[in-house]
Amino acid sequence: MKTLRLLLPLLAVGVILAGCTRPDSATVEPAKSPSLLSPAQGAATAIPFPHFTWTPHPDSFSDPARPVRYEIQIARDTEFRDIVDEDNVFLSRYVPDRPLPEGKLWWRVRVSPANGGALPWSETGHLAITPCDETVHVDYDPTLPDHQPSAQEAIDRAIALNQLGKSVEVIFPKAVYIARSPKKIFLQIKGANGLVVNGNGASIHLEPFDATFAHITNSKNVVVRDFTVDMPAQLPFSQGRVLAVNRENATVEVLFEEGFPTFDDEWFRAANGSVKLLDPKIDGRLKTGVTSWFLIDSSNIEKTGDRRFRAAIAPPSYQVERGKVALSNVKPTDLVKHFEVGDRFVYALGSPSSALVFAMDSEALTYYQIINHAAIRHFWGLMCSEINVLHCALVLKEGRWFNGLADGVHCRGNRIGPWIEGLEINGIGDDGIALYSRPMTIASPDPSGDPHRLMVKADFFAAEAGDEVTFFRPQSGTVLMETKVKSILPAGQNFSVEFEAPVPAGLNIAGTLVDSDQIWNRSLSSGDFVVRNNRLTNIRRFGVIFRAKGGIVENNLFSGTSASAVISLNETQYPNGLYPSEIIIRNNEIRDCAFDTMPTAVITILFKRLGGTEPAGSAGPHGILLENNRISGSLRPALELWSTRGIVLRGNTVNGQPLGESTANQVILKNVSDIQWLETTK
Repeated sequence: MKTLRLLLPLLAVGVILAGCTRPDSATVEPAKSPSLLSPAQGAATAIPFPHFTWTPHPDSFSDPARPVRYEIQIARDTEFRDIVDEDNVFLSRYVPDRPLPEGKLWWRVRVSPANGGALPWSETGHLAITPCDETVHVDYDPTLPDHQPSAQEAIDRAIALNQLGKSVEVIFPKAVYIARSPKKIFLQIKGANGLVVNGNGASIHLEPFDATFAHITNSKNVVVRDFTVDMPAQLPFSQGRVLAVNRENATVEVLFEEGFPTFDDEWFRAANGSVKLLDPKIDGRLKTGVTSWFLIDSSNIEKTGDRRFRAAIAPPSYQVERGKVALSNVKPTDLVKHFEVGDRFVYALGSPSSALVFAMDSEALTYYQIINHAAIRHFWGLMCSEINVLHCALVLKEGRWFNGLADGVHCRGNRIGPWIEGLEINGIGDDGIALYSRPMTIASPDPSGDPHRLMVKADFFAAEAGDEVTFFRPQSGTVLMETKVKSILPAGQNFSVEFEAPVPAGLNIAGTLVDSDQIWNRSLSSGDFVVRNNRLTNIRRFGVIFRAKGGIVENNLFSGTSASAVISLNETQYPNGLYPSEIIIRNNEIRDCAFDTMPTAVITILFKRLGGTEPAGSAGPHGILLENNRISGSLRPALELWSTRGIVLRGNTVNGQPLGESTANQVILKNVSDIQWLETTK
């Protein structure tokens, strides 16, 4: 499916590989072709987006300057004359971005290692894509005021069949569905395995503003496809223009546009929200040179006329585990200077419980061709694995300047990170794609006195034997140890965890989650993620942010992200992190990004100590290739690295000029070691 669109990138890779040689050694055995792992030989599945995996080549990510490429072919015949999909990837896994056809299929993989040409093809695997065992049709009555009960009834019937071992497709008639469930959830999917929810082009109108389209828990092998979702009755944002600015008392007077909610609507005034100032011409894009969000004093809003209101700018704040903490010493009078008469703005509502699709404790979930025009949050996955977001769109509806408040794709603590391809985002109020994990904290030394064991608190505990973990001291930004989990035993309210190496001496366990020494599970860092062939435009803050072990960011368009287009950042105050490794960032087009007041570069890899203003004492991020990225139109430098090692840069350009050691004004380096500037590739 991607043969033509990947031709140019592969030609570039071919040039790279041809110039990379290593000394021959008689003692080194020739690498074997990969062994196919999944799907199992002869497997049959009704899920047309199977997850293909194989054994990695021994050189994979051993040298960031020499990436190992895998070629996969999927065909209807054993001779591979009738190919239905073929692709090239830099990870030992693959997800087709379009549904595979029904019937028997054969597949194979071969490797192009960095020190030579392609190795022989693997043995051939075979699988079958089958129709679902059962079909359930949603009953649709256009006269009903609420279509949620009938839709949920069909889902419940399908899950009951799932639990009998049947695969099931739920089919919606193509129609407009009104959802007014008091639970604020249109589709509740719990305990499914082998479920295809086919919207068939249906349009879902959610009410109220903080409702969720699909809520998925404890499920596996689920596809949700072909829906359009909107909130026309209660939009989670409003838009208008600034009429007046009083800089002495930090107030602004605004006029909301017709057809959008105002503070006269009780539900709108009661919700928490934030203000974004917009570009005067480009819908969805933030205004250049200003702070990317503002709060108002919602308890003191004065109506001054029809759809006109005056409100005071409030100091920013954020919520962390230890309570309400001031974001900075910024005063409202410092913020109101960003407002000008005539400015376009949006006021976007927030809610901790709503999302377009929310998933937890689930795996192998595919969202395909879902179009969204309004949501507070979008695709969220907590403690999941193998989430696929394919050819979906979070885009503006005609006449609107915005889409929603929070992240486009948000994955926390995923064992295998998301595969995101063909996604279009335009006009959302936080990061386009955010991948991260949370740390575990230490309760006490183990009562047994075993130097390999610790008592670990249950809060945010997530680990299993074999997981890779990092001990980290945030105050100094020091990596204390990298090791693996050997065993875990429940111990009252805590867990007794055995590590392969003795635990560091003198651990700080007296502080809060933010202050004390932390244990980060890098096997749950949403790693081995893929972000490719997407259009990420007009996004507040970051295009994509990650802190993962393994990942690809390639062939994407980033345009109008107000801060960094691509960033890795351990946000110590939340805390989100920790650091990335084994990452390839290549062939991305990055235009007109990094124009708000956040002082980060277009491509940024920061490893910081607590407080966020100083580089970490240890070099965390490592093994990263930045190749053939094209940056233009930015007000900020192109590249910023803090406390990194093993970074390779090759063929990147800024405004058409090579990005290299001589481009001093485009590069910020702090506590950086082992950085390679290689020749530009054609």
